[in-house]
Amino acid sequence: MVGDLADKQTLFNRYGALVYRLCWSYLGSEEAATTTATTVFFQLFDDPDAPDGSGRENPDAVRDWLVVRTRDCCLDALRAARHAGVALVESAPHPGAHSAPSQPTAAELVQSAIQALPNMYKPALYLHCCEGLEPQEIAGMTGVNAYTVQNHLEGARKLLAAQLAGMMQVLGAGELSGAVRDAYAQVGPDDETCARVLASIEEADEQTQTAKRLRAQAEAARQAAAERARKAQEEQQAQAVARQESDCRRRRVALVVAVVALACAVAAAVAVATGALGGGRAGGDSRTASAASLAASEAAPAPAPSERAAAPAPGEKTTPAPGETPTAPVSSAASAAANPYALADEYGTVMMGDSLLRIARWETRPVAAPSDAVGSPAGKAQASNGSISLTCEVRRSTVPEHSYVLRYPATDVWFFADKGNA
Repeated sequence: MVGDLADKQTLFNRYGALVYRLCWSYLGSEEAATTTATTVFFQLFDDPDAPDGSGRENPDAVRDWLVVRTRDCCLDALRAARHAGVALVESAPHPGAHSAPSQPTAAELVQSAIQALPNMYKPALYLHCCEGLEPQEIAGMTGVNAYTVQNHLEGARKLLAAQLAGMMQVLGAGELSGAVRDAYAQVGPDDETCARVLASIEEADEQTQTAKRLRAQAEAARQAAAERARKAQEEQQAQAVARQESDCRRRRVALVVAVVALACAVAAAVAVATGALGGGRAGGDSRTASAASLAASEAAPAPAPSERAAAPAPGEKTTPAPGETPTAPVSSAASAAANPYALADEYGTVMMGDSLLRIARWETRPVAAPSDAVGSPAGKAQASNGSISLTCEVRRSTVPEHSYVLRYPATDVWFFADKGNA
């Protein structure tokens, strides 16, 4: 395919006459020959499979291509004219003749005889007489057998000799080829026709360049749209991945919270079970100690009347003498200090300021708190059974199910506590 405008003009200047004369010999009309020749060159310049005119492989490749394409385009034009009912052949001789119609020149007579030939004879006649090609060369160019080309030449000569019988007596048989060359030489194309074809080529070249620019712009727009779509898709994928990661993080946090809660519940259950076992052992020790105390009291002598009089009755409050240090009353709290669960059973309700706290229980047992449930200090609380008051340490609970934990004096066990009604 030829791309440069200067190359197009060069090729037309070189092969324009050949294409135009072949078109005229088929169509017999200057206008039809000009239109068809322009079409042939358009196809040469636009067909990607057409030779580019460089001649690197075959110097005559463009000429051969043009001859075949001219034949095909002319036959297409003739079929279209027959289908439309239009006559392409001019009734008068070619305008190149300047003599009066009543006295046609020899060139005009030969032109009329050429137009009257069968179409299959015309390429061989022109290429042999005007281009000087032998039948073998014409056969290689047109794809027709060399024997057939020879028959076409002989047939054309016989018909021309029959139509030009009077003129042949003057010229002689050997001058027929020269008469054919002269007839084609007067056909043209003239300067005006060449200018029209070149103007059409330039216009077509501008249209081609404009079409290329438009295609390039459309392709650039398509690529830009595709790039925007790709970026939008990538952004959507990134957002989807971010949402998935966020959901995974939330699920991991929820799982950790659930595991921590389960661990706290297991620790609390273990603490309760451990406390129950320890309470049972402490109860057994308490019962043993009580039995020992009872035996000792039975073996001890009875107190003197003065001693009995000095001892206060249970629950009785005594007033110390001036200068005497008051002593705390003795009760079961002292002996139960070694058993925190016994203290939680006896002193299960405490007062922290104006708030009433109750020891949390599970079934019938107080609920011990693990060490990791003990939070920041919350103050002090007073546990009382009516006669004895104990000061308990209160801290906030780290377990959402309970508000506080507390510990009785002289013990190491913390118990869960909740606010109760006063």
